[in-house]
Amino acid sequence: MIFDTHQHFWKYDLTNFDWITAEMKVLKKDYEPEHILRDMTKKGIFGSIAVQAKQSENETDYLINLSSRYPMIKGVVGWVDLCDSNVDKRIKAYSSEPIIKGFRHILQDEPDGFMSRPDFLSGMESIQKYDLCYDILVRENQLKETIQMIKKFPHLKFCLNHLAKPRVSNPPLLSWIRDMDALSMFPNVYCKLSGLVTEANDYNWSIQILRPYINYLMESFGPFRLMIGSDWPVCLLAANYSQVMDLNLELLSELSSTQVEAVKWKNAMEFYNI
Repeated sequence: MIFDTHQHFWKYDLTNFDWITAEMKVLKKDYEPEHILRDMTKKGIFGSIAVQAKQSENETDYLINLSSRYPMIKGVVGWVDLCDSNVDKRIKAYSSEPIIKGFRHILQDEPDGFMSRPDFLSGMESIQKYDLCYDILVRENQLKETIQMIKKFPHLKFCLNHLAKPRVSNPPLLSWIRDMDALSMFPNVYCKLSGLVTEANDYNWSIQILRPYINYLMESFGPFRLMIGSDWPVCLLAANYSQVMDLNLELLSELSSTQVEAVKWKNAMEFYNI
């Protein structure tokens, strides 16, 4: 049994997906559950989390609608404007939808200091208030600011996406190691093994260059706070779905059977309250 904690779905249009550049041509089309179901079945994957890919409540509603038609979607990590004065009311409304497990904001594109803004912190307070979780999308140079933000919410479950996008073609930077060490000290913070193949230079990844990062996570976070995520369809820039999932399983090959089961699906069930 395997659970995929990180999939995206969309009906492509240029206006709402302007982050998809000319070099990402493979992503410039529709990607919905029907396009991945067969591959999931082949790999023994029984469910997934649908994660927001644009900053729009319309997309959150779209993902909720998809989940009603595709039972393989076990949870949605959506988006709300966390800086809006009515954010508490919006999160309260969404919290009544059992499929909504939490929210994410594309922090990687925000300026320094965004995570300390009072209006943003107020939105985060509402997520904690309604017992939802928060997926963290940042780059490695934002980790220190992320840590300061996390300190303010000891009862909010956080999950770091894509290891904060380190430059995996090179050995782990000492600054990344130190920041991840600090992050791992918070018991309410989990980490997804996701989005790594697309961080390699020219998408030229291999298990040899990725293993040092995963080995480090096994030592710092430990196998009971790690989860598997494909980052499909974004992963298609560097690898197909089967390759990404096989890579994840190979990276777990040195763990005990109990630890492997935890990373493959049990940790996700606990974190996302499924």
